[in-house]
Amino acid sequence: MEAEVARESSGQEVICVSSWTAYIWPTLIWGFTAVMGFGLGGFGNVIGLFAIVRLTYMIFYIRSIKLFRDDRGVWCAQGILPWAKGVAGVKWRDIDQAHYYPNFFSYIFRSYTIRIGHRYTKSSEVVLRHMRGGNMAVQGINREHEGMAAAGVLN
Repeated sequence: MEAEVARESSGQEVICVSSWTAYIWPTLIWGFTAVMGFGLGGFGNVIGLFAIVRLTYMIFYIRSIKLFRDDRGVWCAQGILPWAKGVAGVKWRDIDQAHYYPNFFSYIFRSYTIRIGHRYTKSSEVVLRHMRGGNMAVQGINREHEGMAAAGVLN
């Protein structure tokens, strides 16, 4: 896990990034569309070109998804275009509990769906699919949250 942890100058610690399994469906769908489009010729070439551009965008977008924590809370940053970049998260005082959802494939591929719940509202929680090492990230978040609660820091 230490190899995946990156410290930034503002005190943010990246604790989880997208897994390789997040690339499977976009690659299959847009790759197949590109092959079929170029195979048709004519207007199909435009469809194939659009599919390749869309696949490239999806790859860069998936690479941009990062879960990080700082002294204020746990946050998810995503987006590559300036008008589409964003950060959403939950403050430490508002975290209910973090969960990961294990199943056979997540165990084999080490790619988990994680959920960081908000105490007061379900619309403010963070849910991320296909996160590499999501199980370890969730355990770290819960451990830190419990430590802050025991120390009385969460007011």
